[in-house]
Amino acid sequence: MEILIDRLTNNVAGLNCPATPLNITVKVDDGFTLSKTIEEVVGEKPLTDADGNQLYRLPSSKELTTEETPFHMVESIKELRTITLETKPEVFTLEEVIEAKYKDMLNNSSCDFVMADMFIDESDLDLNDVNNSANTGVGILQLLPKGQAKTKSTDLETATTNFTLLEFDADPGVEIYVAGKLFTDRRVDLTTQVNSCTIKFVNTTDKPKMIRAYAIGY
Repeated sequence: MEILIDRLTNNVAGLNCPATPLNITVKVDDGFTLSKTIEEVVGEKPLTDADGNQLYRLPSSKELTTEETPFHMVESIKELRTITLETKPEVFTLEEVIEAKYKDMLNNSSCDFVMADMFIDESDLDLNDVNNSANTGVGILQLLPKGQAKTKSTDLETATTNFTLLEFDADPGVEIYVAGKLFTDRRVDLTTQVNSCTIKFVNTTDKPKMIRAYAIGY
């Protein structure tokens, strides 16, 4: 399933529909669900004082004239309702979608933590790496032919020897490494524990390749 986010409002703009340049696309599993409880106005009722008397307000002047009719003062009736992404997508934000997406990933794996990025840009990368060969910008990572890029070192929540590739959204022909080791069958197993690591992307082809997102569990 593809969830479209409006770049201007940061809210969901649609599900499984054509994207425009004003949209961010978040890819999730087809079984992805998201819900939350919100307060909705479902009606209104007369506003009364402590003795139960209805309150009024004048429309334009302090003194009531024969031509003017006072307005009944009312208050909104609100109820808590549980809504879902499918029934009312526009009330969900990008942050809520991403948080739920990665929570689902962890719940469906044997991992406790996740390193993930959907908006890889040059601030995430080690631009001083002598092997860096990529076009970068805000939310952009394009590897040049036979090029590569490496992230800055990331501190882990806990030391580990095992990494699992939960998601890798990139053009065909791009390899991904963690702690200097290539993922094989979506796994990397180190001989010694690490407390931090870098992630490297390598373009094995003669054409530019885009990298859009990754998620690595450990």
